[in-house]
Amino acid sequence: MHATSPTGGNGANTALRDADLLGRCLIEAAEGRQDLLTAVDGYERQMFEYGGEAVRHSLAALPAFVPNPERPEPA
Repeated sequence: MHATSPTGGNGANTALRDADLLGRCLIEAAEGRQDLLTAVDGYERQMFEYGGEAVRHSLAALPAFVPNPERPEPA
């Protein structure tokens, strides 16, 4: 879920956030605080929420980097 436009570095930042969250969820499962399927489900639900926001943010910023003949260039 890191296929974002290159605006804001969202793909790399989201990948790092994913790794941290997944690691914490797996530790909870390994320590018996929750079962593995619940841990992975919790990870996926959170990842889709903030991952979707990262994609929306990235796409919203994209027009500033795309040439538009109808928009005057800054002086």
